Amino acid sequence: MAGLPGEPLVPALEAVLDRIPCAAVVIGPHALGNWQEHEYHAMVQRVIDHRAKGGHRLRIVPVLFPGATELPTFLRSLACADFRSAGLEDRREMRRLVASILSGACRASVSS
Repeated sequence: MAGLPGEPLVPALEAVLDRIPCAAVVIGPHALGNWQEHEYHAMVQRVIDHRAKGGHRLRIVPVLFPGATELPTFLRSLACADFRSAGLEDRREMRRLVASILSGACRASVSS
């Protein structure tokens, strides 16, 4: 996604968010930052719009980093990768996260 220095990043970010079939939402000790909150809301809206059009399931993968306290409301019904207790060195949880990202839902090409 990196553009040339001095070029605006928002159009490039919007283009990526419009194409990706899967997104990890990382929640840390300070919840979501300003940019992450906008990205999260954009992806949730994209999932809703895509399902309304009868498209295949887009995936949002919640990831809880050490110090995270609570998931945003729309993510609470989803299984998450939880690194809060064992930290980012938790190999079992990392394997689960990688498996989720490499699953068919995340590899599918999206033409929306």
